[in-house]
Amino acid sequence: MRVMKGLKLSFAIAVCACLMLTALPMHGAESHALQVGVIKIDITPKDLTGLVGIPNRPFSAIHEPLYARALMLDNGAVKAAIVAVDLVEVGDTTLLRQRIEKEVGIPAGNIIINASHDHSAPRSGPPTPGTSSAAGRPYATPEYVKQVEDSVVEALKQAKAGLQPAKVGYGTGKVDVSVQRYGYTPERGWRENTNEEGFSDKTLAVVKFVNAAGDPIAILMNYAVHSNSMTGVFNNTIHGDIAGNAEKFVENQYKGKVVALWSMGAAADEYPKFNEDMGQLDDKASPYAPVEIMGSMLGGEVMKVVKRTTETTDAVTLYAAGRAVPCEMNVKPPVQNTPGAAPGGPGGSAAPAGTGAPGAQAAPAGPPRPPTVPAKHLLPDPQVGDKLDIHLSLIRINQLTISGVSGEVGSQILVHLKQVSPFPNNLMITLSNDRAGYIPDDAGWDHQGPGGQAFVRGCAEKAIVNNLAEMMNQSLK
Repeated sequence: MRVMKGLKLSFAIAVCACLMLTALPMHGAESHALQVGVIKIDITPKDLTGLVGIPNRPFSAIHEPLYARALMLDNGAVKAAIVAVDLVEVGDTTLLRQRIEKEVGIPAGNIIINASHDHSAPRSGPPTPGTSSAAGRPYATPEYVKQVEDSVVEALKQAKAGLQPAKVGYGTGKVDVSVQRYGYTPERGWRENTNEEGFSDKTLAVVKFVNAAGDPIAILMNYAVHSNSMTGVFNNTIHGDIAGNAEKFVENQYKGKVVALWSMGAAADEYPKFNEDMGQLDDKASPYAPVEIMGSMLGGEVMKVVKRTTETTDAVTLYAAGRAVPCEMNVKPPVQNTPGAAPGGPGGSAAPAGTGAPGAQAAPAGPPRPPTVPAKHLLPDPQVGDKLDIHLSLIRINQLTISGVSGEVGSQILVHLKQVSPFPNNLMITLSNDRAGYIPDDAGWDHQGPGGQAFVRGCAEKAIVNNLAEMMNQSLK
């Protein structure tokens, strides 16, 4: 009898957990019938000339296509959108979002445009001072930036045209794909070195949208891991890496009838469990094994979560807002070439390919390539006291909050945000609407080396958590 009562209680708790998202809106907020539009558009470069990846070497070929996936939400009172692009990062999207507001009718502050952080894909957008605009980490060609931006606008136009009645559900799972990026040794201090004993958030968050018949039409997945398992010297082809393979896995399960959007969580300190650069799965016979294995692991867990998330609702309180918060920039010390440091990473510096500068990746032989960013667009290094905006976004769907932050955010900042959030379900999409560099939590500020942080200690964590919490509370009024 006691066992039966325990089972009944456990079932009741499980049901309550499933209903968290579908519970009635709080504090008198109005709910309306949800409509959803979703589409994906190919953004594979038409010309590889002038395009480089994170290692700052030209791409040689295209292994698989890249996409922009657009999800539009409309409950009759509020319109919002999430756009996931298979790119390493995007620059400041302010002008692009203003264009979307004018041409599509979605307020610029209600739009999250996020990159998957695929290290085997180009960048897009205008340079951001002190971060990816640094010499040796140039942006894409103007032609490719235009292709991407036009595609994003077109995708949202099609998503709007395809709006249909829908229901939403939310669930989470666990998958062991990420590992703590930094480890400490007395000999070397804090260094970039996969650390199995360190904190790593294994939570996979899944937001599913179904049509009136109950069939899935869109799936938003969120997980904290870099998509950088395939950036070794033998691989300079364009492909989707972990994120793209997870999206592809889910879409293939539904035979192309579902659009699966990847979003990177708070992953500044989270690396792939299997990483070709660090020697795991270094299989020359099957060089794409790491991305295929981990993409399938994530995609398989998404399918499990989708199937057990049976509670959905079309009665939705939808709230969206955005703001830019200025934060004092960290002025990097003079470049010192640390033995063994990776170019452009903590403790190292990048130099333009082919210059012969210390730490530079040598460019392959061939005809001269045009500069990716004209010299007049390369912005000066920040000076003491300079500030850079952190772009923050919030989309609330009933009791689920989707936060956007314009940088690579440390995992503990999300932990902190969850502690102060008035809502039970919270996920964070990073590299949203800009790429403001690494944003570690205050306690982990030193782990990335003196040049690895975008902002001074004590500024960014407080700015992100306090402002997002304020936006969450504002959504209740």
